[in-house]
Amino acid sequence: MGERSGLAPPRVPSPPAICLRGLGRYIACWLGAFSRTGRRAAPLSPRRLTALLLGGPAFLLLQLLHLLGLVADEFLFRGYRRVAVREPLFVLGIPRSGTTFAHRTLAGALPDATTFTTWEAVLAPSVAERYAVRAASALDRALGGYGRRAIERVVGRAGAGVAAVHEVGLAAPEEDYLALLPAGGCFLAALALPHAERLWRLGDLDRRAPEDEKRRLLGFYRACLQKHLHFHGPGSRLVSKNAAFASWLAPLREAFPDARWLVCVREPVGALSSQLSALRPAARAFGLARPGELLTRRFPALFERWYAELDSRLAQSRCPRTALIAAADLRRAPGAVLRAALRRLGWRRAPLAAGADGEAAAAAAAGGGTHAHDPGDFGLDPEAIRARVGLAHARILRSAVRVGAEKRPVASGEPVGGPA
Repeated sequence: MGERSGLAPPRVPSPPAICLRGLGRYIACWLGAFSRTGRRAAPLSPRRLTALLLGGPAFLLLQLLHLLGLVADEFLFRGYRRVAVREPLFVLGIPRSGTTFAHRTLAGALPDATTFTTWEAVLAPSVAERYAVRAASALDRALGGYGRRAIERVVGRAGAGVAAVHEVGLAAPEEDYLALLPAGGCFLAALALPHAERLWRLGDLDRRAPEDEKRRLLGFYRACLQKHLHFHGPGSRLVSKNAAFASWLAPLREAFPDARWLVCVREPVGALSSQLSALRPAARAFGLARPGELLTRRFPALFERWYAELDSRLAQSRCPRTALIAAADLRRAPGAVLRAALRRLGWRRAPLAAGADGEAAAAAAAGGGTHAHDPGDFGLDPEAIRARVGLAHARILRSAVRVGAEKRPVASGEPVGGPA
């Protein structure tokens, strides 16, 4: 027998085991919200108590249902393990820089494309849950569709505060980053539990998370993608959108070496202001008495790390199968810019429909026109932000993988509206 050339890579736990670990963490974080540290981070106002005592158990029950669904998959749908995630397209970058618009346009245009919808990402990450929801939906339609209309009303009311920023709907394309919630891998949960540092560090995964945690989350994420393809058909091409994956670029490249990457960036003042404005309704819904203070204490540092990470990764001499889009370029000529990105990514025939320019331009204008925000609302100092992030942003825009415009920095007075 020959000698082993090296140690075998550590085994990734099964999705149910990772979900069980995540459920335990959520319970600990939820109980911690009532501790002195938790009360200091978010005082227990009546609204906060209501959110914790009603929303907390409901959320934990949903994660328990996900756990049961994941266990069922291991017995009923084991074939998902053999599904290959071939040449997926990841749309990521700086939040509020056009990722949603690019994702939804491409997911509707590329041949054989499939992407997560809201109900799949949040309500049914497992194959078993999806078939259960499909069966319940068929029964509801036979009975008149009252259940679906009731759920849509609840979703509409819950999403009313962010409707001008991000379309909310059960069947709308959505970030599959939300499918990481059962694994405790989605840092947006920190808005509900702001004292939980283990959740905040997920926003800077590559630098702050331990290697075993990264390995577990990437393993769970791959399983989620395999389950999605197993449900929709293994021959489909996955189109993933995760604005929050700016700090995940390096580990994702290792996990999916044949993937293609569409990276969106935006002038930092407008991007940060838009992000804070978009998150404020959610923070209020969780009963945070001073949501603006929490957001401005956390997110400027996160944005600085995201720009630095993209600067570092895109500056590398070898950045294959990657296209970079600036939000200002996407706003001016969305159809042309997306076609240029597709050509760079290998779709030489640029499969956007001939009339996509007008449709995309209208959608981009609508996306920017309904979401008003001002850096002054959050006490942001634009010059200080540019001093910390501007150089990294300028270097990113000069990257050789940028498409659709001259390689020049965007002017500091760029309007803060635009596609989201």
